[in-house]
Amino acid sequence: MKKLYYLLFISLILFVSGCNSDGKGYELVDLDGIDTIYINNGSTNVHLTSTEDTKLETYYGNRDVEVNKNNNEIVLKVKQKWFHIGPKVNLNEKFQVSIPEDFSGKIFVNGSSGHITSEGLQTNNLEVKSKSGNVMINFANFHSDVEVNSLSGNVEMLLNTDKPDIDLKVKTASGNQVISVPLGVTSKQDENGMEGTAGKGTYKVHVKTASGNIAIK
Repeated sequence: MKKLYYLLFISLILFVSGCNSDGKGYELVDLDGIDTIYINNGSTNVHLTSTEDTKLETYYGNRDVEVNKNNNEIVLKVKQKWFHIGPKVNLNEKFQVSIPEDFSGKIFVNGSSGHITSEGLQTNNLEVKSKSGNVMINFANFHSDVEVNSLSGNVEMLLNTDKPDIDLKVKTASGNQVISVPLGVTSKQDENGMEGTAGKGTYKVHVKTASGNIAIK
């Protein structure tokens, strides 16, 4: 009988844990008065998009999202679980963040081993720091200052424009570089980096890696 009760107890824990793993994971955030968005993704993959809505949207089907406001700043973070019992759900799901396309402030993404990706992104000021995760930024209508620093992760940036207006600086210690952006003036170019401008050089695009490859297209 004790064995039966024990099995029922374990089954109940597994069931509850499996249900809890779905999580809420969805938040709508008012950005009125906010000029800086911090996204701390750590080892979690994060995917950025732009939205026509006026509020920021976050979704992670497996975990709740922690949202902290401090004066004119907002910090987004996936809540970490202390322990997990039972089957995990949505293991391949990304922490999705949709940012209003008319947001004119700064977006800062800080990760460790989590990959950082985007699609149809429209920003004015974007800074990304990553340790070993790859960074792939895909702009819809490029008009943004961008700074990316990575240790061992690869960095790829798609500007999606025939006439870029950028001040480009690319530097790597041991990674390869593929720069297919038409630069009007190239002030420096060697195996470790490149500097140049296109158009008036309005927007700064600075990418630095230690051992990761860099591609700007």
